[in-house]
Amino acid sequence: MQSQKGVSLAEMLVAVMLVALLATFGLPALQRWQLNARINQQSHALTGLVQQARSGALESGRHWTLCGSGDGQRCGKNRDADWRYALLLNASGNIVQRLRVDNRLAVYWHGFRNRLHFSPRLASAMLNGSFYVCADRADRAKRIVINRLGRIRHESVAAGVYCGT
Repeated sequence: MQSQKGVSLAEMLVAVMLVALLATFGLPALQRWQLNARINQQSHALTGLVQQARSGALESGRHWTLCGSGDGQRCGKNRDADWRYALLLNASGNIVQRLRVDNRLAVYWHGFRNRLHFSPRLASAMLNGSFYVCADRADRAKRIVINRLGRIRHESVAAGVYCGT
């Protein structure tokens, strides 16, 4: 007589329960990790633009500008400019770099002006302010603090304070 191989109903139920537990606790953690990775990637891209603007102004000896744009073609006019795109303009007003913000994220600028003007004489720059990189359903956001000389530091902050919630 041949022996039959297979799994019992009890073994199958245990396996299904383990998969359900992994899905229940593992998927939300994976989604949070992906969201944080997007926020960090966008923060580093913005930081790169700020550093490029700062060095461009120093190397050329002329003012460079970083501004928000809703259409990716021209800077926003008002204080609450849309930052769907970040535009880096050289002294002639030409777009040197255009950064498209991830559509699952939002970028907000809180500073003295709606644009960041980088001066070749850093002491005269009016750069104090912060970028906030936010995502829906996230309890934390990334804050990019820029001092008046254009130096940068990153912080993790509560999203509800500056992210429109």
